[in-house]
Amino acid sequence: MTHAIAALCYGLVAAGAVIFGAAYVLRGRLMPYHEEALGRGFGELDARLQTLLVAMLRVVGGEMLVCGLSLALLIGLSFLDGEGWTIWAMPLLALGIALPNIYATTFVRRRTGAHAPVGVAAVGLVLIGAGAVLSLL
Repeated sequence: MTHAIAALCYGLVAAGAVIFGAAYVLRGRLMPYHEEALGRGFGELDARLQTLLVAMLRVVGGEMLVCGLSLALLIGLSFLDGEGWTIWAMPLLALGIALPNIYATTFVRRRTGAHAPVGVAAVGLVLIGAGAVLSLL
């Protein structure tokens, strides 16, 4: 039962990564907290800067999307079957999603005061920790 709960924890992290990743890839402009951090709207930025920022959002979004889908695939194909190596691979991949995000959001919040979604990244870390502990039981 604890293994299934661990899979659920990791699954929520995967779903969040897919949702945020898709939003970043599909969105053709900055997120509201990015504009808040910049102190101006996307339309006020130079066209070259807009292009660069959207490209960077799409790279980050694509990476979150692929990591989230990979995590979901590991859950379905290996983790739920109890393959031992996944006990270590799951938190490693999940932390690869969560740690850069918590770093970036706290960095932006501290430096600019913008309301970057630190809480979402923190919830991800809690879920990863819970998943890791539960998978070891």
